[in-house]
This record gives sequence, C-alpha cells and structure tokens, in this order.
Amino acid sequence: MNSDRTISMKKMGSIYNTLALINRLLLMTSAWNVLVSFIEADFWHFTEPSALGLKLVPAFGLFFAFLLPGFFFFSGRIWNFRLQLSWQLTFAMIEPILLLISALPALDELPSFRTCALGFGTLLLPFVVRFCRPTYDIQVGCEFFLVIFVSMCVRWSSHAVNVFYEEWRVGTTIICVSGIISVIQVIMNNVMDVNKMISEQQSRDEVLTTTEMITETPPNEMSTPVTNSVRSDIEDIDITDYHKESEGSVNLYPMLPPSEGSDDTESCSIKNTRDDKPSTSKWSHSLAILFMTPGIASFLMLFIQFFSSPAQLARWAGLRANPFGIFVVFCCTISFLFILMSRCQFGAFFKSMSDVKHECGGGLGANESNGGDYVNPWNVFWSIFPSFCCIVFFVTGWVLLLNSEKTGAVTGLCMICLSVPYVFVHVIDVYVQSSSRAHVGVRAISHITGSFIFFVLLTALTSFNLPTLTNIFFGRMSLILAAMLVCICLAVVVASMVTVRNNATSARRASLSRYHHQSRFPFVDLSSSAGGEVATFVAVIVCTLVITSAVSYRSSAVLSCREPTEARIAGNYDSNANNSTILRAMSWNILLGHTYTGRDNSACIAQVLRHFGPSVVGLQESDPLPVFWGGKDVLGALENELSVEGFRSHEGVPAMKSTLGVALMSRLNLISHEARLLPGRGFVKLPHYGYTRTVFELPTSKFPLYVINVHAVYKNWTIGNFTELSTIQLKKIADVTNNVTHQRAPVIVLGDFNLNPEERQLDALWTTAGLKCVYHKTRSMLNESTILNRFGNVDHIFYRNLDLIEGRIVAEAGRVSDHYPILADFVMPT
Repeated sequence: MNSDRTISMKKMGSIYNTLALINRLLLMTSAWNVLVSFIEADFWHFTEPSALGLKLVPAFGLFFAFLLPGFFFFSGRIWNFRLQLSWQLTFAMIEPILLLISALPALDELPSFRTCALGFGTLLLPFVVRFCRPTYDIQVGCEFFLVIFVSMCVRWSSHAVNVFYEEWRVGTTIICVSGIISVIQVIMNNVMDVNKMISEQQSRDEVLTTTEMITETPPNEMSTPVTNSVRSDIEDIDITDYHKESEGSVNLYPMLPPSEGSDDTESCSIKNTRDDKPSTSKWSHSLAILFMTPGIASFLMLFIQFFSSPAQLARWAGLRANPFGIFVVFCCTISFLFILMSRCQFGAFFKSMSDVKHECGGGLGANESNGGDYVNPWNVFWSIFPSFCCIVFFVTGWVLLLNSEKTGAVTGLCMICLSVPYVFVHVIDVYVQSSSRAHVGVRAISHITGSFIFFVLLTALTSFNLPTLTNIFFGRMSLILAAMLVCICLAVVVASMVTVRNNATSARRASLSRYHHQSRFPFVDLSSSAGGEVATFVAVIVCTLVITSAVSYRSSAVLSCREPTEARIAGNYDSNANNSTILRAMSWNILLGHTYTGRDNSACIAQVLRHFGPSVVGLQESDPLPVFWGGKDVLGALENELSVEGFRSHEGVPAMKSTLGVALMSRLNLISHEARLLPGRGFVKLPHYGYTRTVFELPTSKFPLYVINVHAVYKNWTIGNFTELSTIQLKKIADVTNNVTHQRAPVIVLGDFNLNPEERQLDALWTTAGLKCVYHKTRSMLNESTILNRFGNVDHIFYRNLDLIEGRIVAEAGRVSDHYPILADFVMPT
C-alpha cells in the first residue's frame, strides 16, 4: 500500500515539477525581456528627434529602478517574506502583463507611458524573483541560461527585432499559457494535497540537511556512527537559513518527491560536531558572493549587449547575420545540452568511483583514527579543471573576435558560444548556494553593488557610441570588454575556490549523493526529480528551436507596419517603380530602426521600398546594434522581407568601430563594396560618421555604377559648432568621388549630409567633384522639408554622367523616421 502511494506521489510530483518549471521559464523570460525592453525604451528619450541629448528624468528613473530594490532587502522580514501559491502566481504575472501593456498599439504615440510601465516592471523584478521563487538549488543557473537562450532564439525568428516589446501577441501568448498552467498548479495544490507531500519530503530531508551543515564545519569531536538514534540526538545546529527556505506553502519551485532506495540507517561514520564559531561559515559565503557580484553583473550586461539575438553577436563579430547567426545558435545549443547531459552521466560516473574510494571513510588523508576527513585530489581537479579550460576558451574567444577578421572571428565566435554556458551556469550555481547561507545584509549589499556595476557598464557601453558623457570608452569596446572579463574571471576563481572548500568534507557526506553538487565537482549527480527537470530543459530547447526555425524562414514578416503608410502610398501609383529602363536611387535616414515615437520601423521601411522599388537605396543610422537602441539587425530584417523582390543588403562600417550606421540595399549585381569612417580625429564629443563606396554592374552599360552613401556630421550639434569638421568630411567625400577608375562612369552620391543646399561646406561636391544636385539646381531651399522635427533640406542626391528624369521627397511615407525618404529617377545608362 505504501509502495503504491509512493509511486503515485512520484508521478504527481513529476507532473507538478514539469508544469512549475515551464511556468517559471515563461515568467522569467517575461521578466528578463522587461529589463531589456526598459533599457531600449528609456534611452529613446535621449535620442528622440524632438529632444536630443541627456534628460534627467529618464536617467534617474533608470538608476533608481536598478538600485532601489536592494535597499529593501536589508530587512529580514522582506527577505524571508512568503506568499501563498495563488498569490505567488498572481504576483509573478505582473511582469508579462506589463510587457503586454508596453507592446499595445494604443501606446504607440505614448513613449513615456511605455517607459514608465517597463520601469515599474524592472523595479519589481527582484521582488518577483525573491517572493515567487524563494528556494534555490543547482538548477538556477541552467534555468537562467535557458531563459536567455529562449529569448535569443525568439529574436532570431524576428531578425533581432525585440518582438516582446513590439508585438502584443507575444505577451498575450505568455499570459494565456502561464495562466492555464497556474490554474492547474493551484488545483493540484488544493485537490491533490501537494502541501502534505512536500511536508513529508521535507521531514525526510531534514536529517540530511542537518548532516550537511555539520560536515561543513571544522571537527572538534570524535566520529560517531550515524543511526536513527544518533540523528535524533543532534541538537543546536544552525540550519536557520535552510528552514527559512522551506517555510510556508508551495512556491513556484517544484517539490521534490522521495528519493529511491532511501535508507534510515548508515554503516559509515561522520563527524557529529558543532562549530565553535557558527558565524565563520556565513562570513565566508558572504565574502564569496561579494566577489562574485561584479562578474554576474558583467555576465548580464554581456548577454544583453551581445546575446540578445544571434544576429547581434554575429554582426558585432563583423560577420553577416546569415548564416553566422545560425552558427551562434548551434554552438550555444551544443554546449548547453552537454552541460545538461553531463550532470546526469558524469555525475553518476564520479559518484560510483567516489563511493568505492570513500566507503566507511576511505580517501586521501583518511585513517582509522580521524574518521574519514580528507581532501580528494580527484574532486579538487574536477572542481577546477573545467572552469579553467572554459574561462581560457572564453577570454581567448573575445580576443580573437576583437582582433581578427573572418576565420579568426569565426573561431572566436565558436569559442565564446561553447564556453559561455558552462562558465555562467557554474558561477550562478555557486553564487545562489553561497547567497542562501550569507548574511541578509551582505545579500542586500551584493544586490546594490551588482546593480550599480550594471548601471556603470551600461553607461560605458553608451559612451562607446555617444561620447557626450565621457570619451574614455568612446570607440574602445576592447576596454569595456576587458573590464567585464576581469570581473568574470574573478567570479570564476572565487566560485572554484568555494567548490574546492566544499570538497574538504567527511566520507559520509561524500556518500550523500543528494548533496554531491554542493561539495564535489561541477558535474553533479542529480536526483530523479532533477533528472526530470533536465529532460524538461531538453524538451524546451528542442521545441524552441523547431518553432523559431519555422518562423524564421517563413516568407512573411513577423511584425506589421503600425504607421498608416500603406494607406497613403497605396493610391499613389508610380509607373517608374520596377521599370527596367529606369535607374531609381533612394536615400533614407531610418532613425536607428525606430519610428518617430520609438517603435520598430523595419516593417514600414520594407513596405515603402517594396512600393517604390528603387534600384539602389542608401540607408543612414542603420545599425542600432547597441542594447540601448534595441540591439536590432535592421538590415537583416529588411533583406529577409524584401528578398523576394531581389534586394540584397551591403553592410556599412563594422560595429566595433562605433558608428551610427551607413549601409546600402540594392537589386543590382555587386562588383565591390567598402565602408569607412569619415575623418573625425580630435572631435571627441561626437559620434563616428561614415560612408560606403559601392560599385555595381549595370545591365545595359559597359561602365559600372559608382554609389557613395554618406552620413556626415551635423555641424550645429547640441554640444557645439562643428563647421570645420563638416568641411573636412565633405572634402573627403569629394576626393572619394573623383577617385573612380572610369571617369565616364555614372556616379551617384547620396545620403544625409546634415547641410542645407546653400551652405558652403557643400562647395566641395558642387565644384571639386563636379556633381549636380537632383533638387537644388540653383542651391535654393525647397518648399518641402526632408526632416520632421524642423524645416530643412539636409538629405541630398548628387549625380554625374547620368540623365535625370525627376526627383522628389516621399512625404507620404509619414513618421516612419525623423527623415522623409528622397528618390531620383535616371535614364538607365546604355
């Protein structure tokens, strides 16, 4: 009868564990993307066209959203506060609800409201994690990395666009699925008496937990055989933290069913001791989490900046998003699956070896009089060696990625993706175990310190592109990454030391397989319940890859254009569109992949390009790869949607050179393409500007077409006057224009020059390069503006050796960007 009941409890426990794990992954994915979306939404207030520059309210909001929760955790009551299951699940739903609210089309014109909603979610994020997931164990690191992996794959399907922030259906789906699972959890808790089952399991585990606390302290008494009577005699052991973790009702963390083959009597011996200084262990764990905190903050920023999507990491490596984005997913998948499988396979292998060595106290340093205390070199080796290898791979990979091209960059990319899952999971596992035993005040200090370091790293990454605050990090990604890698290496060293320290245990503790993961080596022996979680992890990975792959390769776009652009351009029939006898050129500053109010504009851009069908289009501000601009691969999204129309993208200056982005899309056959920075040395308070020089084959001409796409400095920048720099950059463009192989070849120079036609900086193009302008034959202003936030004609198309048909400003595109696209039609050269 008891056997049947045990089997029934295990089956019920497996179902409950699986549901709880899936629900946790959904809610943690929402929480993670609330943080990522908040950074993008908040920084929009610094880059929006109507208020370019630093704004104090968003800056303070970002700072306090990160740091404020840590101060509440100084209170022991708040730290140990618990909610009933139904309230836990309700409270955790705050994150996906706020994510859904921020994605609603009704808020498209209200960027400040979206920022406030996401900021509130970021502020509550630590409380949601703490109150709704108060119990930690070895799987925390795996869960966290799986959340990052799932988010990365979801954004892979949208070509790096943040669909969690842009598409309300994603938030709705998360809420519906999580709501259904939550209802089932509550029913199981109320109807199937899950509380009683967990209470029984806790009573089974209490002795094992007490034994672990004993064996962790230095011995001061002789060894005693462990029997039921001895267990009942153990008193005054400080296991407050462990009991606090298990108090209260069921939480989102799954219950643990009884282990198979448990035995109430043991033949081996352990130290039945008390710690003369009970606070020593707490202070050692407290010190450990303080040293690991900068590394964890660096990991989080590394994931947000480089791993929010596979395309983002590939583009930072100077590689094309396709196929190297797939390569990133493949390497991360292989590495993560290896970690999950090794926890079952290697753990069982080393357990069997250790049980033979340590039975009844055997092991290095053990003898008949000391009762079996030892430090096993084999376990020490496996505590250090994997971490050492992975951190060497990790650092070497970043060095190759920063300093190599093509083959070296691919090698570095592979090394990073193969090593980062293990390093991150190992550090997180050790951190949460030490955190559960550290002082409450130190945990709060750790949270505040980590949040502050995270904020500093975000500021440094912002300064990499925008040196308005400081020029220390401007264009120096190697310096920022070096600081991150130092913090990560320190965290790995401390984590390995903590693991080695836990290896100095009694022989009896080594035989307690349930706690092998806390005392022996990173590859752990899991219980049957944890093994079920590993199976769930694998199933989630497989389902994620299948679904995102199917969505990624479908023909239609993931997002739709929210601006009423289609209605305006649909009735405007253009007979020159897609006309093979017409050479149509277009230029468009696309505002870092955002609409005028901060939404993604890639779908709207694709809609306009599809309608007007240009032969070549120059894009400025086309690389919003930094996290504060959304970490988006706009070119990849446009190429995916327009590939049927024959468009191919040609990337601009590599992201590591710190530029706003300048790129090209074309339907012509490519001969050569290069991208370079415009002169800017000595002007340290400005972003980098660039240009591309591309040569195309014309189907009806023996001469090639030269297209130069320019994004030049705005000489009246908010921090000063840069007339001199503007003059230098336009002279450079004139020199590039004149440096063509065939002087009779057609040349088009287009882009955002940030200059009105009458300004003398353009003299270099009019006179030195001998170009004509499509719109300003007399260098006078038009009645139409090419920009939305002020009146100006700063976007131009110049040409040479071509016959102009007409040119115009495409104002019907609307507020897709802060610039209107401009186009010009030429007779196709023969």
